[in-house]
Order: sequence, then C-alpha cells, then structure tokens
Amino acid sequence: MLGETTNRALLYVAMTRGRESNQAYLYERIAGEGDHEHAQPTPGVHVARRGSSRDAAHLVRGIIANRDEQARTAHHIAAETPDPDQLPERVQWALDRRANAVRARQRTHRQWVDQTQQQAIDRQRWIDRHLSRDRSQDRGLDCGLDL
Repeated sequence: MLGETTNRALLYVAMTRGRESNQAYLYERIAGEGDHEHAQPTPGVHVARRGSSRDAAHLVRGIIANRDEQARTAHHIAAETPDPDQLPERVQWALDRRANAVRARQRTHRQWVDQTQQQAIDRQRWIDRHLSRDRSQDRGLDCGLDL
C-alpha cells in the first residue's frame, strides 16, 4: 500500500514487481485519522473507501511530480560531511579510494580526448596535404602546353 508520503522509488517498485499483475493500492489520510485523533469508529480498523481512477491518477501524478527528493548514495552523504575527520576510518578509506578512482577516470578520459583531437588534426592535415598535392599536379599538366 502506498500513501501520500510515498516517494517515486517506492511507487516504481510497487508498479513493476508483480508476478501476475502490477497493482498498487493507494490510500490517503483524511482529516481526523491522525494518531492523536480518533475518527475511526473502531480503534485499529481502517474503513476502506473506494475512490475513482481519477483520484488514483491524481495521487500518482503527485508522487511522480515530487522531484524534491533526489537519490543519494552513502558515498554522496559521506562526501558532504563538513568534517571528514569525524567519519569512521573505514568510511574515510572508502572515500579516498573513490576519489582516487574518480581522478584516474578523469585522467584517462582527458588522455582519450587529447588523443582523439590529435588524430582529428593529423587526419585533416593529411587530407589538406593530399588535396594540395593533387591540385599542384593538375596545374603542372596544363602549364607545359603551348598552343
């Protein structure tokens, strides 16, 4: 069951993991259903009310449209720690390892970009050289004839 506090990730799981069909049961709290309020006729018993497909679509759109919550990994959270010295040694080691891996990937990518650009420059020089040689040879044939 999905409620109004459900995020997009939970909605995705609910709608894609069914064996026979993908169904999500949505519910919305009504005023008076809070923990400190007693709007239920029998304590502990939830009275089901059936809404329309339009109501369900409205709730699902609201969940999907909520972009405030971005997925964050443990690496991101640890990297944003103001004082990394307060992190456990194992976490610091993991962050250092990740930072080294990112730097190595950036260095490899930069080398690849430089190499690709150099190959493009060399290819263009080769084309220009052969085109200019062909033009000079064509002119040489015409220059030697006197009529």
